[in-house]
Amino acid sequence: MKVFVTGSSGFVGSHIVRELQRAGGAVYGFDREPPLPGASPDEYNAGDVADGDGLAAAVRRIRPEAIVHCAAITPAIDELRVAREILLVNVQSTMTLLEAAAGIRCEKFVYLSSAGVYRDPEPGTALTEESSVDDGGSLYAQTKLASERLLIWARRVLGVITTSLRVGPVYGEFERPTTTRSRMSPLYRAVHLARNGDVLSCNSWDSTLNFIHGDDVGRALLAVLNADSPGQTYNVAGAPVSMRETAEAIAQLYPETRVDWSRDVSDPTLPIRLPDRPVSSALIARDLGVTQGITLLDGISRVIDAGTLP
Repeated sequence: MKVFVTGSSGFVGSHIVRELQRAGGAVYGFDREPPLPGASPDEYNAGDVADGDGLAAAVRRIRPEAIVHCAAITPAIDELRVAREILLVNVQSTMTLLEAAAGIRCEKFVYLSSAGVYRDPEPGTALTEESSVDDGGSLYAQTKLASERLLIWARRVLGVITTSLRVGPVYGEFERPTTTRSRMSPLYRAVHLARNGDVLSCNSWDSTLNFIHGDDVGRALLAVLNADSPGQTYNVAGAPVSMRETAEAIAQLYPETRVDWSRDVSDPTLPIRLPDRPVSSALIARDLGVTQGITLLDGISRVIDAGTLP
């Protein structure tokens, strides 16, 4: 399958490029930045998804059988300062790609969304694809929801087979700060602290997160691309893991790791947003047989062995 991937040099995009190539796909990347070592697409196209004409022209020239839209500006501390850029990159590019896909009769379109679109669940319940979304959330979350709704429209009006993947907290070897990614995952921060000899402290060691390795996201994407009639929306997340279990796993790999296990920390090095937001991936497991393949310990080991931490 010939696949066009936006954000192909980004964190999640690099994992997806690698998984597509492992499966034998011909990958055409599109990104402002050059590919990372170990995740070079078969053809790299330098470009900005905010440039609608350039983006559409690349799709028309390549004529892919599938489009995977990963490019996005992730949550920023100062959203207002870059609000217009976020809108262009996170929403307008989606419309450009959907129209281009319809124009060349592209078979599949997969959008990398986020589990951050959901409202906080009731205590003791998991977030499913039927859970309420947060229409009052961050600008990033609103742009993800806007693009998801464009995909629904495109299915009905343009006849493009579209699927949104609401991805949980991703980690992996290709994570690093970029111009469009300033907020690192808790797992990245924890490994970075341990490696540098800093103390790991947390405001809630019992809080859980559904960490998912980037390669598992790539596997979920492959399952969607290979399905005849994939669903409209799927959650993609790992099993719930507490911050305590995360720190213990890191300590197994870095025996010199220093951890402050106290519960009352005024300025934790690993601040966690409360309450817990468990994400269920039962639907994609039922429909497409996708399950988590990489354990937390193995995934952290891969991050450490890759040597990509600054």
